[in-house]
Amino acid sequence: MSFERIVHTETDRRFYASYLKEFLPEHIFDAHMHLWELRHRSGSKYIRRGEDWAEQVEQAYPMPMLREDYDRLFPDQTLRGLIFGWVGASINVEANNRYVGELVRENPGWYGLAVICPEWDRETTLRQIEGNGLRGMKPYITFAAPEIATPDITIYDILTPEQWELADARGYVCTLHLPRPGRLHDPKNVEQLLEIDRKYPNARVIVAHIGRCYSNEDMGDAFEQLKDTKNLCFDFSGNTNALVIRRALEIFGHQRMLYGSDLPLTHIHMKRVYQNGHYLNLIRGDERPQINHAAYMQPMPDAKNYTYYLYESIHAFQEAAEALGLNRAQVEDVMCRNALRLLEQ
Repeated sequence: MSFERIVHTETDRRFYASYLKEFLPEHIFDAHMHLWELRHRSGSKYIRRGEDWAEQVEQAYPMPMLREDYDRLFPDQTLRGLIFGWVGASINVEANNRYVGELVRENPGWYGLAVICPEWDRETTLRQIEGNGLRGMKPYITFAAPEIATPDITIYDILTPEQWELADARGYVCTLHLPRPGRLHDPKNVEQLLEIDRKYPNARVIVAHIGRCYSNEDMGDAFEQLKDTKNLCFDFSGNTNALVIRRALEIFGHQRMLYGSDLPLTHIHMKRVYQNGHYLNLIRGDERPQINHAAYMQPMPDAKNYTYYLYESIHAFQEAAEALGLNRAQVEDVMCRNALRLLEQ
């Protein structure tokens, strides 16, 4: 498979200069990044449950590659961030958590979460988090019990009530990629998010990707049902739908929205389009040939003119922010300060 570094193009330079350079604050805090080394991929221990294209973007993504990407993508900004390991089926979770802990120790001002397996008891979970100097939990559907069919997985199947009790007792940050085909507006997800907000008020929950609301239809009436929650925040990582971002800002307020990149999945050249409530990723066929035939992917003849998926995501936030009249300080909150408040409380 081809994993050469992705080339920065003149289209990318023009897009950054025209749209993002003046919009972005000087300091960025990225609340959603995956980091791992090739040695952490140890074979098929878990069931592959996520979208198959995501597993093919990078074999490894260590800190030097992340810093190289940020230097190229955002030459005028400084970076801090919240990092966690990879969540693919081949990952050695414990070794990857140790690596994230090492990175946090080596990079002052950065924070990390431990990828969590639901079969761990309280002491094992505590050891994976605090033993590695990390700030909380990153569950994912990959690690749910193999006998549970993927569409039937619930939040409590990836982070157990006992682990939520620990998060509440310790004030952990929990970045939650919602399960279930209905995404945020799935009734079980709404029910459990309301319960988590009520029962575990000291857990600091980041609902990733705005609850996977990539299309307008994914919202349903979930925002309205969740509007009175107190402890849920939302990152817009991987989300390029300006209407969804705008509605989230309107319902929850800018102080509960966080910037996240979802690197390395978003440094490819790509556009995400929405058709009948589903998304389709339009891609360059020559950039990552191994994903050409994956689900949700469509190589396009004009894709040499595409810019980065990450640029498209930030531009969608920019459109939403400008439509709502967010001022400079409010944009800086979303792009930096909100995450720091959450992590440093």
